[in-house]
Amino acid sequence: MLMAFAVALIGVVGAVLGLPVYYINGEVDDLEARFVALDDKLDVRFAELQKGQVEINRTLTALVASLNKTEAVDAALEGRIE
Repeated sequence: MLMAFAVALIGVVGAVLGLPVYYINGEVDDLEARFVALDDKLDVRFAELQKGQVEINRTLTALVASLNKTEAVDAALEGRIE
């Protein structure tokens, strides 16, 4: 009888401790999926920003070249003001 009680007690304790862990694990999996989706969205947005930066650089390069100010811009970037 004592052995049956001990086995039943172990089963109840296991269930009491196991169920919250099971539910917490599900919540953690859900949060992980949300973070992965957010990371994917940030990657897409960052790629779009990089494309925009490339376009700005290309446009500024063309503008500087058309104004024939390439040497002055290079000097300014190096810290020399002409």
